[in-house]
Amino acid sequence: MKSRYFLALAALVAAQSSSGFTVFLDGEEYPGVNNIEIVADDSPRPPVDPPGPPPVDPSPNPDPDPDPNTPPVPAGCPVPTGLTVLEENMPQSRKTYKIERNQVMALAFDQQDFSMGRGSVGFAENTQGPSPMKWAVISSCPGDFTVTAGCSKEALNSRLLVDFNGRFEGDPRVCSLEPGETYYFNIRHFDMTVGRDTCPKGKKCALFVAP
Repeated sequence: MKSRYFLALAALVAAQSSSGFTVFLDGEEYPGVNNIEIVADDSPRPPVDPPGPPPVDPSPNPDPDPDPNTPPVPAGCPVPTGLTVLEENMPQSRKTYKIERNQVMALAFDQQDFSMGRGSVGFAENTQGPSPMKWAVISSCPGDFTVTAGCSKEALNSRLLVDFNGRFEGDPRVCSLEPGETYYFNIRHFDMTVGRDTCPKGKKCALFVAP
């Protein structure tokens, strides 16, 4: 091996004296050596693997919920076309809302919002502003107006009966819901007869909701 020449050179330097020198190579004595040739190792070096890609920072955390007081929107809920959905929790008492054309109030609730798991949600006109025809639908998605028996109503003033106990299953007058699930009371100003929002353009139309 060519590296032995370097070992021999080291031994040579260490053993040098005025009377001559003795060469040891790998611990063995080599007498009578007068010349030592040092040869550089010019053989090609083994390839070096190129550096890998730089480490990738983990993906940042998703944006926090802009309103942690409302439940997250369930996966698979469609985005209403042309509507702006305003989410809140169901009020504990009568509360007034003012919404513009093509806006929807989506009030989240579950079984705990009703004594003994049943009750009603009322809606009506309000004297604080125009309050035309309203369309209310209870759904598992905010802003969803899919009609289900007992869970929808179009009127100026009315209410929807709610039951989580299963006692009124199949009764078209009652909105039967599953315990432990979150639902939304979706309400907007809309007239199904003409198929358009009934809030005048540029106005805020008022209504109140009371559980």
